[in-house]
Amino acid sequence: MIGLAVFYLSQSHAPATAPGALGAPVGTALPVAKHAVCGQPVLDSPYRYAGNSGSSVTTFASGAHGLPTYGSAGTDYPHAKVGYIVPAGNNSGVSASTLNANNVLIYFEPGDHVDLTGIQPGNYSVFLGGYSPQAGEAEIDNGGHPGNTLTSYASYVTIEYLTIAHFNSTAPAASFGGAIVDEYGGYGWTVDHDTVGPNGDTLGKPYTGYGVGVGSDSTYDYDCITRNGEGGFNNGTDTANLKDPAPWGGPANYTVEHDEISDNAIATCGPTFGCHPGVWGDPAGVAAGLKVFWSLNGTIDYNYIHDNYGSGLWPDTNNSGLDISYNYISDNFSSAITYEASVNANITHNVIIDNGWNPKGPSEWAGWPNGFQTSNGGGRDFVDGAIYIDNSGGASNVQSGSSRYLGQLNIMGNDLIDNFGGIAAFQDRNRFCGEGPDGGAGACPVNGRYSGGSEKGSPYYPQPTSYADDATVSVNSTTITTAAGFKNNYTGSAAKPGAGWVVAAYDPETGEAVPGILPAGDTIASCASKNSCALTRAATAAVRVGHALGKAIEIESGPPGGCGMYDLMGSSAGQDTGSPRNPYFANCNWWVQYLTVTNNSFSMNANPTKAWKAGSVTNCLAATGCGYMVVYANQGACTNGCFWSPYAASFDADYLSSKAAHNVWTDNRYTWSGPGAWSFEAGGTGHTLSQQAWRGVPYGQDSGSSFSS
Repeated sequence: MIGLAVFYLSQSHAPATAPGALGAPVGTALPVAKHAVCGQPVLDSPYRYAGNSGSSVTTFASGAHGLPTYGSAGTDYPHAKVGYIVPAGNNSGVSASTLNANNVLIYFEPGDHVDLTGIQPGNYSVFLGGYSPQAGEAEIDNGGHPGNTLTSYASYVTIEYLTIAHFNSTAPAASFGGAIVDEYGGYGWTVDHDTVGPNGDTLGKPYTGYGVGVGSDSTYDYDCITRNGEGGFNNGTDTANLKDPAPWGGPANYTVEHDEISDNAIATCGPTFGCHPGVWGDPAGVAAGLKVFWSLNGTIDYNYIHDNYGSGLWPDTNNSGLDISYNYISDNFSSAITYEASVNANITHNVIIDNGWNPKGPSEWAGWPNGFQTSNGGGRDFVDGAIYIDNSGGASNVQSGSSRYLGQLNIMGNDLIDNFGGIAAFQDRNRFCGEGPDGGAGACPVNGRYSGGSEKGSPYYPQPTSYADDATVSVNSTTITTAAGFKNNYTGSAAKPGAGWVVAAYDPETGEAVPGILPAGDTIASCASKNSCALTRAATAAVRVGHALGKAIEIESGPPGGCGMYDLMGSSAGQDTGSPRNPYFANCNWWVQYLTVTNNSFSMNANPTKAWKAGSVTNCLAATGCGYMVVYANQGACTNGCFWSPYAASFDADYLSSKAAHNVWTDNRYTWSGPGAWSFEAGGTGHTLSQQAWRGVPYGQDSGSSFSS
């Protein structure tokens, strides 16, 4: 039986309306289970055979020895054609041709199995573990050595009742170490009743990995995903070869249900990556219980997600149609849920408790032994949320209508209890497709119709540019020369600009355009080589080997047709620009819009001191960013690394809280115990509002909500 504690969301929290048929009927008590899977009998295989006393692999007939049936319709595994029994112990002699064949059923006897790294399953293969009270689960144990296992491009692989532990990845955590199991994200896999971990679970360990890769049409059910150094679940790393992917390239229609996802991502920080006791961080942006990219219509329901060194769940970049419901999410170092640079989601009926601080005491988090809260370091000027909506919202124009919840980002019917933050919705006006140093390779939003361009996602792809940091051009001359040659800003390889490309001068230290060197809107007339180009109009100031006006100068040139300097320079809201003319300003950015926060319960037991006290949120003060609801953006002139950003000075942060953005809080219930009260911000970061102002004109938030203390 599963270890179970049930939390009921009260009837008053059920949504009054349910966009897209979102959940239980109104008036129904909603059970959310804090169900333990790790170490529970649910992981014990029903198969107990351990009679192969030798060291050799033997075959077994369908149903023999009490093992499963196979080979025909109506059997346990109808696609398997032959069954093998692998004895416990040293399995170095087991043939790869046996383990990696198609249509095989491999039964691992109870106990430890060593020297089994690198299994590459075939199509319709089954890997099944046994159990006995004496020997325990069947465990594939790699002894702490680098490697992974059960990884291939096969389809319809089943992995059941196995423990996979003590593997380390072959790549540093800072570069995404891949997954221990199913690194490539195979199609139609079933991974259930397995334990994956511990794997690389040492603070700051340089080589680690995620536990399990996620693939299309795959199911991950009743698993214990625990103590994996980089994180629990992650995308398969080879998205180029995914079968039946989302139109923009990631896994589609996957299901993660009834799993316990705990204590993952400890290796992402430590002395190796510049962290030290008292200062925690995630410099590579990888730490989470589950982190997926570019995925479509994933279902993440009924899980127990706790004590992860990072966010509990972190869909990051171009996810759409995700359902995140009926989960119990607690005690995670950062936010319970981070939904980043993504669209269209249903976040409903979750219990979210004790995230973003150290509810178990000062020694809870290695690397922050004396901390009073964990991830939030920005105070009231930049708060974190228990649910953090980062550049995400509803989008109805996702290509081909393939996504669920089109035009909706719903946060409904959740219970949030004693988290350091509430709901934080943040728009970074300088995070856009094509941003970053020298334009940035970046990713683009999944708005619009798929064009089949070189960058998957939408017709609004990041357009590469060519740059030269040692250019020379004389005043009143149209000739630019560069000894090193123009280079591609994504790859650094040689890249000759094309005729008609826009060209401009920049300060490489600040990323700002430098006026007075080239005429505004100047273009390339022609290029004889990567080292020599002609301008359409003459330079108005001289550049000598990458220097002018007393500073370093970089010459950058970009083509039309995407989210690059040609099409975005000079664009603005509501305007079609560039070539071909399109609303690039709107479609090259991720927007916080069509966000509905309704029928949730927010409760806080605040401790305003730094002295930890069980059951109350330590150092919970408005000044530290505790207990905030926010919908805000940074705004104003960009000061670093923006280059030709059209958003730097033209984005109005008040748009997010205007009726045009359709971001609405309504019919929620707030309670607060202890000193203080819930706080609110809207518009620009740090623009704090009273409850009355939050609810009044022009913001008009939390109509129908109740507040009590």
